[in-house]
Amino acid sequence: MYEVADKENKAKVLVPPAFPKEGRLPGTPRVVGENYSLQTRESDRYKRAKDKNGLSQHGKCCQAVHISLFFDGTNNNEPNDTKPDNPHPTNIARLYHASFRVR
Repeated sequence: MYEVADKENKAKVLVPPAFPKEGRLPGTPRVVGENYSLQTRESDRYKRAKDKNGLSQHGKCCQAVHISLFFDGTNNNEPNDTKPDNPHPTNIARLYHASFRVR
């Protein structure tokens, strides 16, 4: 925890840890599998639990949310990269369109 330098409004604040050089994405397929297993276990545990009335929560929604974020600057590349006469879209345009495919 760090302290605010302003002595009049001195307060404790929470800050995230420093961003690691290697990033925060899983580095190996094993780690991805472990993350997926953890999501599955948490979902199963939730579904086995009972609500305040003692009823099963199996029918309630408990799913991981998958979010894809892409930065294309000012969106100048996407229209040009996806025209039929340009067979080589940039990686950003490819990732953007691939993220909408049904999994």
